[in-house]
Amino acid sequence: MATRITEANPKGDEVHLPVEEWARASFEAGIEAYSGIEPHTEPSQEYLERGRAIAFERLALAGYRLAYILNHTLARLS
Repeated sequence: MATRITEANPKGDEVHLPVEEWARASFEAGIEAYSGIEPHTEPSQEYLERGRAIAFERLALAGYRLAYILNHTLARLS
C-alpha cells in the first residue's frame, strides 16, 4: 500500500514549506475533502474516491515530511 500511495503522490517541494504552510494546506484539504457531503445521506462513490485520494495525498506528504525532519535532525547529531 505504501508503494501505491507514494507512486501516486511523488515527493514535491511541499516538503520544505514552513510549518504554518503545512497547517494551511491541511485546513484547505479538509475543506475540499468534506465538500459535497450532505447530513443524513449516504456519500456518493465520487465523494468516497475524492476523499480517499486526498487522504492518500496527505499521508504521503506526512511521510515525506517526517523523513525529511528525521534525516535532517539525525544528520546534525552525527
